[in-house]
Amino acid sequence: MKDTGITRAGTAFESVCAVMRNESRLSKRQSRSVRVVVGDLPVRIGGVAGHLVNISATGALARVWGPLSAAAECTMEINTDMGAVALGARVVRSGLVPDVRARIDEQYVVAIAFGELHEGAQHAVQLLCGDAYARVE
Repeated sequence: MKDTGITRAGTAFESVCAVMRNESRLSKRQSRSVRVVVGDLPVRIGGVAGHLVNISATGALARVWGPLSAAAECTMEINTDMGAVALGARVVRSGLVPDVRARIDEQYVVAIAFGELHEGAQHAVQLLCGDAYARVE
């Protein structure tokens, strides 16, 4: 896997996830779809390039190279081995990555909620999520 600046063991990646969890409006009693960490898939959200961090049946977390407005309705394009998949999305949260090195490059972490998925997009999300697609936590 090439170096994308996304680290997983005890550094920026965990900081990003912790910030997004702390900002989450879900109560502990509500369930949510299980998230799956994916390996370095390029994405474009509302025209802004980045990489997918994780995905679930209902949304995704991405690291992008530009700001996006919360509540913005946009198209998210995920580039997979099978080709590009476009799906409707809404920006739930967006903010600077809490890592000094990432701020130099103005990287942002963006939480996305999927809109209604057409058959091809739903199939791609199911493949990326694997067995976790139907699970909640």
